[in-house]
Amino acid sequence: MASISSKLGGSIRIRIRIGTNYRVGLSSLSASDVAPTETIKAASMARMQQRRGMAVYVSGDGWTGALGSPDFVDFTRPAENSEEAFSLTEVKQYADQTPFSGVIAAAAGWGHSALIIQDPSTKEKKLMVCGRPQDFQNLLRLRRIPPFIRSPLMKRSFDQFYEPDRDQPTMFDQLIDAMIGDKHPTISTDRNLTRTVFPHFVTVPLPDDDEPIESSSVVLSASVGLTAVVGASGKLYTMGINSRGQCGVEFSNNVWTPTPVVGLSTAFPSEGRPKLQQESNIVSVALGLQHGLAIDEQGSLFSWGKGHRGQLGLGDKGQKFLDSSLVPHSLPYAMHIKHFPIPPTTTTTTPLDTRVVQVSAGWNHSAGLTKSNHVFVWGKNVAPSEDLKKQPASDMDVPLLVQGLPEGLKVMNLSCGSHHTAMLLEDGSVYAVGVSTDNAEPIVEHAVEMIPPGIVDMPARQFQSHVDRTTIVGRDGTQVLEVQLWSHEELREDAAA
Repeated sequence: MASISSKLGGSIRIRIRIGTNYRVGLSSLSASDVAPTETIKAASMARMQQRRGMAVYVSGDGWTGALGSPDFVDFTRPAENSEEAFSLTEVKQYADQTPFSGVIAAAAGWGHSALIIQDPSTKEKKLMVCGRPQDFQNLLRLRRIPPFIRSPLMKRSFDQFYEPDRDQPTMFDQLIDAMIGDKHPTISTDRNLTRTVFPHFVTVPLPDDDEPIESSSVVLSASVGLTAVVGASGKLYTMGINSRGQCGVEFSNNVWTPTPVVGLSTAFPSEGRPKLQQESNIVSVALGLQHGLAIDEQGSLFSWGKGHRGQLGLGDKGQKFLDSSLVPHSLPYAMHIKHFPIPPTTTTTTPLDTRVVQVSAGWNHSAGLTKSNHVFVWGKNVAPSEDLKKQPASDMDVPLLVQGLPEGLKVMNLSCGSHHTAMLLEDGSVYAVGVSTDNAEPIVEHAVEMIPPGIVDMPARQFQSHVDRTTIVGRDGTQVLEVQLWSHEELREDAAA
């Protein structure tokens, strides 16, 4: 699950987060053609238009409420490659049905979407969410229910959103113990804390009158029932499911309102790491399936949440905490990832090797780019196996240097899909490691070239991986490329043609 941020057509800004597969292979599209080609669980787009500023467009399945309006609830999945599957629809603000303006950032998880918007008159920034920001298991159960049963349940629950005084609980409320409330909702009262369905975007206040920050880095992220946002104060806030500590606070079923992540410090935890408060401003955040990563302004990298496949990158020291945790293989607080070894040594060689400038998260793996221009990956199936006959790849619980990148070229960006990591170099070439799309074969011994130099219109406006592919938007916004990681060189050559 990964977001796209870019500018199209010179004056268009776009940010998408996609939940399922969409276009196959590499393609070049005009700005008006940018849309998933298969129905997606949630995709939100912030688009700058010359005449009226920011707008929000959505496409895909809307039964979870993640498209921001019950008008867009699509109870019947459109046929693949149909006109409906390609279409985008503009979301209007709830109160007066006017177009959104001042959208700064957008992200979408599996069943919810999130926006950072700035009020044009007051300049106040706020976080807004819609859909089911606190749920995952129920989404999986509901998805298995036939649409003719699910549809009336969801429709009636959405209707209750506009009838907050109705005392009789709906069938859907009884089914999944969900509460839906105020007509003009804000997640700020006790009554609203346990609501899990928002058919419209609702405002989510940050603690202590903080507000979301505007930045060119990733400061808003959404995943499986999980949302993270960086405040103007530099604090990192999370809310959502927390059974694996993925909110970075004490274990609980859910964290209902934005709450500061604990442990974001390199100091010695004399009173225990859960007591450590954030010591430096956070500048970037990334969420995996059930884990999180954050970089502070000093370049220190932190991780928290589920770490059963090594995706936290903490090595033997972290494993001790994971083994002794109340919830197995999970950390309810952040820990500092200290070591980024450069072969042939087994320890970090220079301070630049520990200063992280970019980070990304796949479902169960992670990746980071250091100031020294080295790319590291860690987590599930990222390392060569000692016995290829038994298994083609193995997990890694410490950062592993990616081999095979051309020497002397700067890595401009990196991004994780569900099971792969892609890297954009300064000459426009794109390399990747991870699990291939065509036969699920791990490519981990060295990075392979997905796009050669000379195709991407550099500097790229956006570079982002999704579930099984990577999207690049060129310099002027009219070039949009999508490419997958193929196991066979012939397929890779054809994809880049």
